[in-house]
Amino acid sequence: MHRLPALLLALLAALPAPGAEPVGAEIPLHVAADPGAPPVTQENLLANERFWPFRARPVVDWTPPARSEPLPRIPAVLIRVSSPDTLRLDFGRFGRFSVPVDATDVVARANRVRTGELEKMAPNLLLTIGNKLISTRGERMRSLRLTRDAALDAFLCVFADVGSPEFERLAE
Repeated sequence: MHRLPALLLALLAALPAPGAEPVGAEIPLHVAADPGAPPVTQENLLANERFWPFRARPVVDWTPPARSEPLPRIPAVLIRVSSPDTLRLDFGRFGRFSVPVDATDVVARANRVRTGELEKMAPNLLLTIGNKLISTRGERMRSLRLTRDAALDAFLCVFADVGSPEFERLAE
């Protein structure tokens, strides 16, 4: 039987009371823009996580050591800035690679986030796992939504195997 790992996020902080007015989409969830902040450079990118874009794209042909062809110049998900010189990018079906910062547009995109030209509606981790959030409070599990549950203060991350006999007990 194939077991898929799951990310179960259960609420640590109090949820709004049942029947409480949901948080509307018109309320900003996250404001990353700060045009008065110093420009992002390759040297200070690591220290400016709030401006990291969710995606970055190669701007030159670059071939990872494990490949015979350059990576496609498609947007990839920024997993992390590993050092001032290296990013970890997820190219989906092409794989995950450590890519030189200067081979991508990440600094330019970070500056667009800084100036507000490129919207960043939530921190990158939340953008990555946001569609996998659930609450176990109440009679049944339900999906959390950024717009409805934005007022929540904290979450507990539990990594679980949904195929495990213990999963149901853990979810409770």
